[in-house]
Amino acid sequence: MTLLVLEALTVLRAGRPAVHAATLAVGAGEVVGLLGPNGAGKTTLLMGALGLLPARGHANLRALAPAARARAVAFLPQGRAVAWPVTVGDLVALGRLPHGGGPGRLAPADRAAVDRALAATGLAPLAGRIATRLSGGEQARALMARALAQEAPLLLADEPAAGLDPAAQLGLLASFRGLAAAGRAVVVTLHDLGLAARACTRLVLMHEGRIRADGAAAAVLSEARLAEVFGIRAFRAATADGPILQPVGVV
Repeated sequence: MTLLVLEALTVLRAGRPAVHAATLAVGAGEVVGLLGPNGAGKTTLLMGALGLLPARGHANLRALAPAARARAVAFLPQGRAVAWPVTVGDLVALGRLPHGGGPGRLAPADRAAVDRALAATGLAPLAGRIATRLSGGEQARALMARALAQEAPLLLADEPAAGLDPAAQLGLLASFRGLAAAGRAVVVTLHDLGLAARACTRLVLMHEGRIRADGAAAAVLSEARLAEVFGIRAFRAATADGPILQPVGVV
């Protein structure tokens, strides 16, 4: 099942195109890594796909009514500071609002979804803590748990690994693979090319507002593209846990 369809989508910022004629389809079972240097258009593409920025062209999610869109897709934006002193459990329960649940009114199915999200992010022991008193990394995990509790078929996550320690990053990507194995789909923006190469089933490379490559890690992150798009050279190695790709110099 195809969950995200973009056809010749041009997204505008300040009235000018920031993403140009992007065409992309994402199906159930995929973890798609959206890569590119700062300013490449990754965040703009996600926001345009969701109808959060003006755009031309086709995006299937934009055509949905807000309530239907909230059930079809969960979105984790970059800005992840928790503003209100609620418990972690209540923060995660906000993810059930599209299904009629929420803090203080969780049906058994809602409670089960919240518990699964807390467990997936390792936050079950912190469910009673006040979210504003957590560390930055813990707050980021709590907001990810809120998105997971939504249990939408599609998750769009914008730099969710930023600020997480290495173990939490690996756990996060493992949870994405678990979602894909369960028939859902994830599109995630990442700056760690090695992490993306190991954890994603497919990579999409953006540069200067355009999709430049789409496919397997070995093809998308070729030496030529690393030099052209990122201006780097990289060390590569194959391991039992997947490929290693580590930048070692500039070109």
